[in-house]
Amino acid sequence: MVTATDDFCNATQAIQRPDDGSEFILTTYHGGSPDEVTLLIEFETPEADHAVERDECGFYLRVVVLDRCDSSNVDNPPNFKAGGVAKKGQLKYHMELSKARPAASKGVFAGCKVDTNFVRPRFTASKVRVWGVGWSTSDIGKRFGKEAAECGFQNIDAAFHFKYEGSDDDREWSAELEGHVNVDEKCIAEAIEKAGGPKMTYEKVTSG
Repeated sequence: MVTATDDFCNATQAIQRPDDGSEFILTTYHGGSPDEVTLLIEFETPEADHAVERDECGFYLRVVVLDRCDSSNVDNPPNFKAGGVAKKGQLKYHMELSKARPAASKGVFAGCKVDTNFVRPRFTASKVRVWGVGWSTSDIGKRFGKEAAECGFQNIDAAFHFKYEGSDDDREWSAELEGHVNVDEKCIAEAIEKAGGPKMTYEKVTSG
């Protein structure tokens, strides 16, 4: 979110004003992910005499809306953001979240299942399934994939499959990795933690 607000405020300072006849400057970030957000500056009227300034934009979106409009850490352990609106003179700064999230009180969650005898047509491999809530929610799993690449996968780009999805247990995404039988299960658990997930243990199963 911080990167998105910085990018938006830099861009809007360069634009200064909406298109003729419009009252809005807006951009959507992290499309399709749980963190999908629209940042928007609303002018009181198309003729409002108030040019956008980067520092002012950053303060009202990042400090006022992003950091002050969510609930307390006790009620919101994964630090989900609620969005909101802040007014300054003839401008209103909006942060509008697009996706419904699981209950924040449940906290950050991860699951991991490692199958050490996953049979392919011509070979036996390890198959790792990972899912999460409250982490890896905007980067299409890139950070987790980078960390998991150190765990015995020769070609992480071919081995790694990630998708955002909802489910009955409130998971926000799932990922699958396939590699040789010597995939390091403990390394996967460490990769989850390094990528922003919780400290956890994995479930190990054997097919066949």
